[in-house]
Order: sequence, then C-alpha cells, then structure tokens
Amino acid sequence: MRRIRRPVPPVAAGALAITLATGLATGLAACGDNGEPSGAHGPTTIAGGCATDSAVVRQARVLSRADLNGDGHADTLSLTAARGSCANTLVAHVGGRFASLPLRSTRVTPTTVTLVQVPGRRGLLVSARESHPRGGFQLHLYAYGGHRLVELTTPSGAPLVPFVSSDTDPTPLSTSCGHGTVIVDQGVPHEPPGIAFAWDIHRTVYTVSGTRVTSQRGREIAASVLPALLPKRFPALAHHVFFRDCAAASPGSGTVAP
Repeated sequence: MRRIRRPVPPVAAGALAITLATGLATGLAACGDNGEPSGAHGPTTIAGGCATDSAVVRQARVLSRADLNGDGHADTLSLTAARGSCANTLVAHVGGRFASLPLRSTRVTPTTVTLVQVPGRRGLLVSARESHPRGGFQLHLYAYGGHRLVELTTPSGAPLVPFVSSDTDPTPLSTSCGHGTVIVDQGVPHEPPGIAFAWDIHRTVYTVSGTRVTSQRGREIAASVLPALLPKRFPALAHHVFFRDCAAASPGSGTVAP
C-alpha cells in the first residue's frame, strides 16, 4: 500500500498577522552581524565576523545585480563559498551598506536562488531553495529593509512555503504572485477519506507590504482531485512550479531587473 504523508494544512483564514523572522532560526542570532550599523557607513563585518573588505566577501559569487530596496538602482546580491569562514551566507550590498544572512544549509546553490518581483511592491524578494540530504526541499523567501535581510515567516516562525518531502508521494505545491501578495497553493489529503485517494487544493494568500507580511487568508479552491487528474487540472502544483509568473532576473546573470 502506498504511504501517504499528510502535510500540515495551511493556516486558516483570519489567523493572526504574519511576523518577520530575522534569520532561518533563533540560533542564527549568534552567527554575527546581520547589517546593524557599526559606524556612519554601516557594518564593517558580515554575519560570522568576516570583514566586508575581506577576501571572503570580495570573492563571493555574484548572484545578480538588481534593485533590492526599490530605489531604482542596481544592488549586488552575492553568496559566499560553501566552506570556510562565513560560509554559505547571502550578502547584499545596497547603497554602500552591507547586509547579510547565513543560510542553514550548504545545499543552497546559485542556481537555486531566484529574484521575485511582487507586483505593487518596491524592491525584489529573494527566494532560496534548500535541499534536504534525505530527499525533499524547503523554499525560503527573504526581503531587504531597514538595512537588513530578513525571512518572511508564519506566526510560528516557519517559512511561508511548506517543506516538500520526496521520500513519499510528494505534496502538490506551487507559488505565484498577485498584486502585493505571495500565493501558496498546496494539496492536502481529502477529508474524510473516500474509496480512492484524492487531494483537496488549498490556497493561502499572504499580503506583503515593504518588508512585512501584514495578513493572510486561505480557502479551498478544489476538492477531491484524483492524483491522475492533477497534472491536467493543476499542472503547476503537480510539477512544483515556483514564482514563474513573477521571477525577475536570473541568478548570476548580472542583469538589472525591470
């Protein structure tokens, strides 16, 4: 019999306002400066204590040059090496100041980092896909503001996009953008169970204002969708399509997002 892992259903409509976490986990606070001013021109070190003029920062791979704060100018987003001092850290150079955020895993590569343009929002969001050693992946979404890189999270501190496991039947999942919103569609096992397994499709809409997620609302958009019919009715869910409608610049392209 096929094993089905029941995903955690999306948070119901009317939940409390979303808060913003300033890292991937509470323990990251001990990793170092994440953009707090240490002088007139901002911090002189990044998370982990490496100097902003060190080889670690200067040799970090440039993912893209795009407008992160919405001022119309190109900012630099880089990723430090996977090993060594201040490893696997996102570094933003915005208006002459540095902001940084260490990533939880070394399994985030330049090809898994995407820039996202939410319609109606100034500045780009950064989406990073973290792979799991035993299969599956987690998508994280970051925003720049207040001279810091912060992660958008649920009230419990979880990433906005649920974890996808690949050691069982993968959960149908996709993301897109609306005007000022990030949209997460997710399949959950139909309740109550019927003779044949089927998915209910839930949609959660997160309103993004600047560097804050100010509200969320959820609803069911389809019920009892048979797995065989999912690719035809909801191809983005079946194939895990993320932000295709609002991806900005390709990482490493060196281009400026519109």
